[in-house]
Amino acid sequence: MAASQFLYAPYLDTLSDRPFSRVPEDARVKQELCEVRVPPHAITELKRLIQTARLGPETFNTKYGLTGLWMKEAVQAWTDVSTFNWAKVQDYINSVPHFKSEVDYQGHSYTVHYVALFSKRSDAIPVVNIHGWPGCLEVLPLMNLLQEKYTPDTLPYHFIAPSMPGYTFSSGPPNNHDFSTLDTSRIFRILLHQLGFDDIPYIVVGGDIGSHVARALAVEDAACSAIHLNFCFDGNMHATRPATIGSILISDPIALLAGIGEKFAAWTNKTPTLNTILTFITVYWLTETFPRSIYRADFVSSDVVPSHGNPRWCIPDGKPFGFSAFSKEILPVPRAWIERTGKVTFWRKHKKGGRFAALEVPEVMLRDLEDFVAHATEARKPISKDDRK
Repeated sequence: MAASQFLYAPYLDTLSDRPFSRVPEDARVKQELCEVRVPPHAITELKRLIQTARLGPETFNTKYGLTGLWMKEAVQAWTDVSTFNWAKVQDYINSVPHFKSEVDYQGHSYTVHYVALFSKRSDAIPVVNIHGWPGCLEVLPLMNLLQEKYTPDTLPYHFIAPSMPGYTFSSGPPNNHDFSTLDTSRIFRILLHQLGFDDIPYIVVGGDIGSHVARALAVEDAACSAIHLNFCFDGNMHATRPATIGSILISDPIALLAGIGEKFAAWTNKTPTLNTILTFITVYWLTETFPRSIYRADFVSSDVVPSHGNPRWCIPDGKPFGFSAFSKEILPVPRAWIERTGKVTFWRKHKKGGRFAALEVPEVMLRDLEDFVAHATEARKPISKDDRK
């Protein structure tokens, strides 16, 4: 089943009345408002596979990865509706408006899924948030904070968070030729122009793989007025044999649990709740995200891919460039190195937070983004501030 088929719009009149769902009037292409609806049989089949799977041997600490006890408890929780209730998880995923749009790029049609909070203000600033790996839902806590802080009439931004091709409810990249983060950026550029954001300058935000996509938009698209990152490292993740590892992790939900669960435990300041981890893994399993997202994952192996270390992709002078450094990021980079990729005009350093900053410390991330938007739009003097809380 195609991942985008989990996006349903059965009650369009009802959905169109929900807050933050009115697409800007300047949009040139119809954007379909929808909800995530997974059929019960898909959840039943997942539980059957979990219950019949074999677990690995007991281990005594986390030195070599997840412990056998953690895996055992996670498996038990995954199949127990009292601890992991998919109906409630689905409601949480739908706590923000979902949309999908058809984008034609190089002779191929892509279904691009995104979540968004659209403002009714005529002067709203488009802010585009691009996720990393293994991401998809980490921006929801931040978006819920925005919904609590503002109304559609007062929200100063159009906040859009698209799912990259191959991730969650977006269709996958073609499997018969190369596809890179540069292609992703150009698909997103088309989407943003569909929304009318070629005439309204937008700000792009990115972390992990999304930082490469954001960098490409900042360099190639004149409509991108500023860029904020929280990751600036080059490396090939699963890029040598992605089809092999993809086949392994799509064959067994327990393998997927181990492969991705370990990342949430190791790459964060504080391990997220088990319910949160299981939510990500369930969505990845249902949508077959892992093999689709990494199949052609030559993230930075080519000169045409937007590598942070490649001078070709240096942020243009005069374009505000912000960076938030989180202490538990597993691939931290000194500011001096980041400065080689563009003139940093906004800098924040935090003692808490890791790879999934928007999930771990959404209040901190939101504060940084709002301050950066103000800095970028008001042309304030360069800001440098350490957060010691």
